[in-house]
Parts: sequence; C-alpha cells; structure tokens
Amino acid sequence: STGTIYQYDLAGQQLVRHMEGHRDVVRQLEVLRQPGTEDVLLYSVSKDKTCRGWEVATGQNLFAPVNCSEALECLTVGPRHVVVGTVTGNVRCLDRMTGALQELKRVHSCNIKDMIIHEDRLYTCSLDGLIKCVDLETFSLVAIFQGMGSLRCLGSYNVDLNDWQQSMVLTGSSSGELGVYDTRTSRCVMTHQGHADAVLCITPHRAQVWTGGDDCAVCQWDMREARLQHTYTGMGNGPKAISVEADQERIRVASMDGTVSVWPVWSKDKHGQAGAKRQFDDHDDGLLYLDLVKATFKKHAKGIDEEGGKVLTPAMWRACLKTMDCVEPSVVELLFHRFDDNGDQTVGLDEVLMFLEKYFLEHKERTLKQCFNVFDANRSGDICATEVSQMAARGEKTLTRMGITNSMLRAMLDLCKAHAGGEIDFREFKHFAQTRPQFMLGMFPCILTLIAKDVAKDAGVPLDPASPA
Repeated sequence: STGTIYQYDLAGQQLVRHMEGHRDVVRQLEVLRQPGTEDVLLYSVSKDKTCRGWEVATGQNLFAPVNCSEALECLTVGPRHVVVGTVTGNVRCLDRMTGALQELKRVHSCNIKDMIIHEDRLYTCSLDGLIKCVDLETFSLVAIFQGMGSLRCLGSYNVDLNDWQQSMVLTGSSSGELGVYDTRTSRCVMTHQGHADAVLCITPHRAQVWTGGDDCAVCQWDMREARLQHTYTGMGNGPKAISVEADQERIRVASMDGTVSVWPVWSKDKHGQAGAKRQFDDHDDGLLYLDLVKATFKKHAKGIDEEGGKVLTPAMWRACLKTMDCVEPSVVELLFHRFDDNGDQTVGLDEVLMFLEKYFLEHKERTLKQCFNVFDANRSGDICATEVSQMAARGEKTLTRMGITNSMLRAMLDLCKAHAGGEIDFREFKHFAQTRPQFMLGMFPCILTLIAKDVAKDAGVPLDPASPA
C-alpha cells in the first residue's frame, strides 16, 4: 500500500530487492520475458496515476514514469504495447519500451477492473457488467459481451476439441461466478458457481483453471469436463494472484494479507495437503478490536466479583446494549452466555477477551467486510457517495440503531469524494477503518450484532443460552 514493489526469491524465501517510485497503492504488476533473451521486464500501475516499467535484474526504470490524469486500476502487456485501464473507464495504450502514449479511448462507463491481451485483441471487464473486445491494430471496438453481473477479473485459454481449437475468455464476477465465453460468438457458453464471494483472480494452465475468491478460497476447475475439481481453503485473506509451476505439481497463492502459500496440485490419484505458509510481511496494522472491547467493558461493568474485579451481570449487559442502541439486542444478549465461561452469571473482562480475541483473530477480515457491506447497499463491491447519502437520508433514529453517526457518514462521504470515480473499494475502506479507531468504536454495536449472528450460525459455537458454557 506504500507504493513499494518487493521482489522475493521464493526458493530461498529471501527479499532480493525493492523498487521504489510509486507514491500510492500499486494496483497491478505484469511480468514479461523479452523474446529471444533472458531479460525480464516488469510493469506496474498505481493509484498515484502513473505507469512504470522496470528491469527486473537491476530494478532500474525502463522509461520515465508515465503520468496520467486519473488513477490507474489495471494493465496488461503485449508484444508491442502496455495497455492500462483507469477508474473512469478509459484505456491508454503505451509503447512497451518508451512509455509513449499511442492511443486513448473511452471503453467503459466506470472502473475497469481487469484486462488481458488474447490473440492480438484486448479484452476488458468492468463493474458495468460488460466485457469489451478492442482490436489492437486499429484500436477499434469489435465486440461486446454481456457479463453475469459486475465483473472483477479476466482470463483466457484455448481448448482443443477433436480436430479444432476453441478460444475462450473467462470472467470472474462479484457474486462468485466463473463465466466462460466463446470469442467467436461473443456469447456465454457456461457458468460455474464455486465461490461464496467475488472472484478476484483467474489463472488458466493447460486444460485447468484456478480461481481465487474473496471467500478466502481457491477453486481448481477442469475445463474439458466443465466441473469443479477441488477447493483449497485456509487462505488468510483474499487470494489476489495464483501461479502454476511448469510441471503442474504445485501452485503458489499470493493473498492480500502479505503472504504466499504453496499448495500441491490436487489430483484424483493424489490428494495434496496445504503447503507451508510463507510470511513475507509480518506487519499487521489490524483494527484495535480488543481496545474497543476494553473501552466498552470498562464503561458498563459496575459489578464487583469476590476478588474485587469489575464484572458484568446479565442485567448490566442488557443495559450496556440498550445504551449502545443495538439494533437487535435480543440476539446480542445471547453472547453473554458465550462470554460466561465458568457459568457463574457474571462476566469478567478476561472472559470477554478470551472469547472475542479468538473470534477477531479468526474472523477479523470477515467482520470488516460485513461492516463494509452495511454501506455497500447494492453489493457492487464499492461504496459510492450516492450510497452514503442515501444512508444518511434514512434518518437519525435508524442510523443510531445501526450504530452509525452523522460524523461517521461525513467522514465516509469525504473519503468517497476524495477518490477518483467517487467510490472506494473494500481495501480502501479497510485502511480508512484501521486508521480511525473511533469510527469502528461507533460501529461497535453493529459489529456485536454481526458477531452474534455469525456465532449463531456456527454449529461448533452455538448461541443457545441453554447450551453448556
């Protein structure tokens, strides 16, 4: 998120070098091996509105930073071009070696989420639900595909069918669907539902495809048999990139929590187990969840136990929830029975922390995502100024019951307006929340309700007050 690019030796698990130049989040990287040489080039785009090219062996710049008038979202690299997509739907075509602007075209009405070059044509996808095909020679639009809802990522592959080859474009949607499109007819020929949340990346390899989702899972698909082969679970965060080794024995998964995990490829004959997780970045600026818990507890714990420590009784817990204006106090009340580890009808701070610390460590990202969804009313994957304004129009009484204050809404509105396109995605919301503990403290009633509902659905941790503590 600082704009620095890190190069690691995966075999030795060592940092080789870091490349500095970008001043904001790096949105995407693309690596290209120079034809006929051993030279490897790297291209990057950032929210700082620049595109850069690098020599991987030295970390030196290929050309001066290409400054654009808008934030850049994605890029793809071809034999002669570097093509970048912007948050407003524009496509910029640059010379691969000099960075000189060759073409500029408005392709989508909103944020371009991904693009690929396949068989000398550029394919782009957007939250508008469309896949568009552009001829790179004439830079003219040649086809439009209707996607399945808002789209997040693209992939492509060629499959041999008897005596002919069929060219396909793959799409990943915000609803977790993998779409398969025939490039000849521009029609969707197949959809697969494998993820419970948005598909973030697609990696084809031979007759198989791997997809990474915001549900912290990777799905392995057999495209010949048109079915899901295996689901890898246990990722610490949403997988953003997947690579397959040449011998197809292992996959490497890079996640948004700064880790790379190595997995044996699943096969019918040999079921692989999860590989060791390699932590490249142990920095965790997570939410101050436990500090919020302590602050809330100290404010409402009026009881005293035998050892003189402050405790909550069921009545105090109900009063606490009433003060916080929980939207569903009867649901959250039941959390008391999970806090009360020894069953003495009082809850000490240690008991509360013991339960919530484990929950937050395991579900920190999901809890944040649920808070994000409170604002993302249309589930587009982005929060826009209009959604924040519509929430403000619901009235102060309703907002208070949701744990949302006018100051929180103003802060969210200012954040949306400060970003190109007038909207923020989950990662930007996460950074916003992490740097403003008071924002999350204001949402604490909402968070408690979400936790209670989550726990109630978890068969291993029932919320039945009659269940044993």
